[in-house]
Amino acid sequence: MDIVSTKAVRKYSFLAKTSFASKIAYPLDVISRTFFFALVLFIFTQLWGALLGADSSIAGFSRQQLVWYLMATESIMLSNARIERRIEDDVKSGAVAYILIRPLHFVWYQCAIYFGESASSLIFNILIGSIIATLLVGVPPISVGFLPLILVVMTLAFLLQFLIKIFLALLAFWVEDTGPFFWIYSKVLFTLGGLFVPIDIYPEWLRRVTVAMPFNYILYQPARLFVNFNLAAFVQVLGIQAMWSVLLTALVLYIYKQGVKKVSVNGG
Repeated sequence: MDIVSTKAVRKYSFLAKTSFASKIAYPLDVISRTFFFALVLFIFTQLWGALLGADSSIAGFSRQQLVWYLMATESIMLSNARIERRIEDDVKSGAVAYILIRPLHFVWYQCAIYFGESASSLIFNILIGSIIATLLVGVPPISVGFLPLILVVMTLAFLLQFLIKIFLALLAFWVEDTGPFFWIYSKVLFTLGGLFVPIDIYPEWLRRVTVAMPFNYILYQPARLFVNFNLAAFVQVLGIQAMWSVLLTALVLYIYKQGVKKVSVNGG
């Protein structure tokens, strides 16, 4: 099946639009996270205010930049569609066999749903987060002209997130419960991804390890470009995100292919 044909793109786009519409039909599900979002921004604003004062900075980030940095990372993190449990249940229950007979590739079918659900949450989170951050520290330190470029980086950040999550979910072909993998992944993303603080403040050895992994390209790099845009850094980040996307896509498709063979052999 040609998954890159125009017809296929229309199908996946329709799936994404449907998922988007379905998500915004239940705004309370998204609003329920807003209180946590606002609380985190407020607490860290007070914390950095106490630590840095009005004019100080840490690792080149001012108090204002740190608040907007956190707004960006939290927006990405909270907008991340939770498709892993659904995928795992489909694999473990055998429902994946019914999905396989559809004229759609299973991986890209899940990808379309993921992006549709994530996009609806991202719009709402950025809107609420921007209002809160503006009230706390003022307008963001970025030119509006750079926002389209940052959106490109954020899109690839969501793609990396999806590829890692579906890879872990597809391990359900071989293990009974993938929950521990996702628990570990979430903690790795908190630290090596730079969720709460920029990785610039880490010790040099840890910073080197972090930069060599894909996790910081999901949260830290997009947020850093948002608060301190640099064209050369943008090109570098975009290239590395693209490289990781290709590598992870190849890995996911391989795991999926092996898993489908297992379904066929077991008669699932």
